[in-house]
Amino acid sequence: MPVSMSRRNQGPPIQHQKYERQTQQQPQQQQQQLQQQQQQQPQHQPTQQANAQVMTLEKIEGLAGRGAGPSLQTHLNEIRDEELRRSVQGSLVKKSADDNDTTNPNRNWYFKKGDLNTVVQRCNKKLKQEPGAQDALLVRASCQEQQEDLQGAIGDFTSVLQTEPSHLTALFGRGQAQQRLGNFDAAITDYTSLLERDPNHVNAGYSRGACHNLKGNFAAAILDYQMALHVDEKKSSVPRSRRPIKNSGELALYISKRDETLQSKVYGDMEKEQVARAKRAEAQKKIHALRAEQVVSPVVSEQQMDDSGLNGLGLLPPGDSINVSGLLSDPNTPLGDSLNSAVHFPSSPTSKQQQQQHPQQKQNPAFPKPPLPIAAAKPSVQRSTPTPTPTMNPAPAPGDAEVGSAEYYHQLGFSYRKRGDLQGAIREYTTALQVDTGHFKALFNRGFCFDKLGQYDDAIGDYTRALEIEPHNAYTFYNLGISYDRKGNAYDQAVVMFSKAIELEPHNPDFYHNRGFSQRKMGNYEAAIQDYTSAIKLDGRHFKAFYNRAFSYDKLHQYEKAVEDYTKAISIDDSNPNSYHNRGTSHEKLHKLDEALEDFSRAVTLDGSNPSTYNSRGLVFDRLDRYGDAISDFTVAIQMDQENAVYYHNRGFSYRNLGNFEAAIKDYSTAIRLNPSSMAAYNNRGFAERKLGLYDLAVKDYTRSLELQPNNVKTYNNRGYCYARMGLYDLAIYDYNKVIELDPTNIHSYHNRGISYDKKEDYTAAIGDFTKVLELDVTNANAFFNRGSAYDSLGDFDRAISDYTKALDLDVKKGVATSLVKP
Repeated sequence: MPVSMSRRNQGPPIQHQKYERQTQQQPQQQQQQLQQQQQQQPQHQPTQQANAQVMTLEKIEGLAGRGAGPSLQTHLNEIRDEELRRSVQGSLVKKSADDNDTTNPNRNWYFKKGDLNTVVQRCNKKLKQEPGAQDALLVRASCQEQQEDLQGAIGDFTSVLQTEPSHLTALFGRGQAQQRLGNFDAAITDYTSLLERDPNHVNAGYSRGACHNLKGNFAAAILDYQMALHVDEKKSSVPRSRRPIKNSGELALYISKRDETLQSKVYGDMEKEQVARAKRAEAQKKIHALRAEQVVSPVVSEQQMDDSGLNGLGLLPPGDSINVSGLLSDPNTPLGDSLNSAVHFPSSPTSKQQQQQHPQQKQNPAFPKPPLPIAAAKPSVQRSTPTPTPTMNPAPAPGDAEVGSAEYYHQLGFSYRKRGDLQGAIREYTTALQVDTGHFKALFNRGFCFDKLGQYDDAIGDYTRALEIEPHNAYTFYNLGISYDRKGNAYDQAVVMFSKAIELEPHNPDFYHNRGFSQRKMGNYEAAIQDYTSAIKLDGRHFKAFYNRAFSYDKLHQYEKAVEDYTKAISIDDSNPNSYHNRGTSHEKLHKLDEALEDFSRAVTLDGSNPSTYNSRGLVFDRLDRYGDAISDFTVAIQMDQENAVYYHNRGFSYRNLGNFEAAIKDYSTAIRLNPSSMAAYNNRGFAERKLGLYDLAVKDYTRSLELQPNNVKTYNNRGYCYARMGLYDLAIYDYNKVIELDPTNIHSYHNRGISYDKKEDYTAAIGDFTKVLELDVTNANAFFNRGSAYDSLGDFDRAISDYTKALDLDVKKGVATSLVKP
C-alpha cells in the first residue's frame, strides 16, 4: 500500500510556538574530518596539539556570540506579566543565520533597538508598582546593556542578586557588563561564582577565559577554554576526540607559541566577538529592509480554502480581519455641511414693512464638512453667490434715537454685536425689551445672539415671541428652523419652520437648502436631494447645495452622481479642500484609486494641516499595496493628532500587510489604550499575534472582541483556529459550533471542525464535516483528501483511495503540484 494511504502516525499535538534561540549544529561530516585530523597528529608534537587546540577556537566563533550578555529572549520565559511579555516579544524579530536564506530553519531571535525604550518604560512602570520585581529588573538590565548603559545594567543585576545570590542569569549578566567595562577581576569573580554553582555553564567558561586572556593570564585562559570546549563536546550530539593537555611541559610549549598561535587566535576570538556584536547591531538597522524582502504569504479569507494545493490535515487560516479592508475611518468627526447662517435685522429699518420684507442676511463663512467620518477641516471663505437681499437704510447711530427709548437700547445692542460682544448686545437688547416688551427687532436680534452663543432654547423662545408680534415674517421662521436644527434632536421641528419660511418666500434658495440639510440629518436623503435640487434651480451656483446633494448621493451609494456634484462644486470654488477630499472618497468607493489618490493629494496641497486627509490618502495607498507610503501618511496624521486611535489602528494594519507584525502589535496596542472598546483593534492585534505563533495572547484578544460583539462569526473562527493550533481541540470545536450556529453555510468552520475531530481521532464526526464541505463545494480538493484520510484511519481503504483520487484529479486540474503527505 502506498505510504500516503496507510494509517498515519497522528504525532503529538501542535504545541505553542515559543521564541527560542537556535544554534546551528556542526555538520557530522565536518566533525568526523576534525576527529581524523586530530587522531593523525603525532603525540610527540605539542606545538601542533596546541595549534589544533587553538584552531578549535575558530570553530566557536559562533559561541563567542553567546558572550554578548543575556538577551531579551534569555529572560522571556521568566516573565509572567502579560503586558511586559508582549513588549519584549514585540522587540524580538526573526533573522536567519544566512541573511539571504529566508527559509533557513536555524533562525535566531534578535531585538530591535528602536523598541528598547518602550520595554524599559514598561519595566519602570512595573517596578514602580512592584519594587524588586525580578522579571522587570532582568529585562531592564538586558535593555540597558544593549543601550550601552552598563552601570545601569550592573545595578539591576545586583538588585536581583541581593534577593537571590545564586541567580545564574544575573551572575552571568553582571559578569558580562563588568567585562565590557574592563573590570576583569569583578567579571572573573562573577563567572567563578556561577561556575561553582553550575560547572557546565559553557558561556561562563569561555567568558572567564577571555578575561584571563585580556589580563595576560594565558595559562588560566587556556585552561578555561579547554574546560569550556570539553563541556561543549559532551553536550554535542556528535562527540569529538581531543587529547587534553596533561603536563606542565606541554603547557609551557603551548604558551611559548603564543605569538604565533594564541595571540592570533585567542585575541582574534575576542576581536571576532566584537565584530559579531557590531554585525548584530548593524543587522538591527536592516531588519525592516530584510522583512520587506521576505515573501509574505497571502491571507486566506474566511470563505476561501488554502490555495497552496493539497496540504493534508492542515488548518486553514481564518479571515484576516473584521472590516472588509481592515482599515477604519475616523468616527469622531461631524458629518456634512453647516446650515446657511441665520439672518439678523439692522438697527433701524425705515418702516415696519421694510423691517419685515428686507432683513439683511449674513452669509456663513464656514464650508461644508466631509461626508465620511474624518477629522473636520479648517473652514475656508465661501465663494458661492449669496441670496440677493433688498437694500436697507444704513443703521442710525445710537444718538439718532431718543435717549432711554427702546430703540436707543436696541441700537446700542446692535453696536455691541457688530464688535463681536454678544453678551453686551444681549444686555442692551434686554434693556430695550424692559422699556418695550413688544419691540420686534430687539427680540429677533437677541434671539440671533443667543443662537450664536449656543443657547438655542433661549433663541427659540425669542423667535417664538417675535412671531407673535410679526406672524408673517419668513426670516423669523427661517432663523427659528436653524436654532431647532442646531439644538439637535429637533430636526423635524426645523423642517416645519423652514417649510413655513418657504410658503412665505418660495424663491429663496437658502430656505430649500437648509430644509434639505435637516432632512439629511434625519436620514431622509431622497427628500434632501429634492430640496437641494430646488435650491440649485433658483441659484445655479449655490455651492453648498451642490456639495450637500453630493453628500446625499454618496449616502445612497450613487457615487457617480456624487462625483458629478462634487465636480460642479469644485468648478464654483476650486480652493476648497473638502470638495476634493469628498470626491476622492467617492472615487475610492468606485474603485477608481488613481483618481482618489489625485484628489486626496490635491486636498493635502490646499490644506496640509488636516490629519484626516492624510489618513484617507493612507487608506488608498494601502489598497494600492504601497504600504510604505501608507505608513508615512498615517504617521503624519498621528503626529498631528496623537490621541486618535483610528490612525494608530490603520498604521498597524499597513505594518501587518508589510509583514512587520511586531510593529503592528505595537500600534494596535496604542489604539486599544486610546479606545478600549475597539473590536477591530483587538481582532487585528490577535491576527498579528497569531502570525507570530502567540496563540495564547491571540485567544485573549479574540475573547475580548467577543465580549464587545458576541456574535461575530469571524472572531469565533479566528479563536477556534488558535485553540486548534494550541492542541485544545474541544475548545476549537466549541467555537466552530458557534460559527455554524450563526452561519450554517460557513465552509471554513466545517472544514476546520473536521480537522479538530480528526485530531481527537473521532473520524466518523470528521467524515461528516468534510462531507458537508463537499455538499457546499463539490470542487474542494482539501475536503476530499482529508475525508480520504479519515476513511484511511478507519480502515475503509476503498473509500480512502476513491477520495484521494478525486482530490488528486482536482488538484492537478488547478495546476498545483504538491505532496499528499500529511503534516
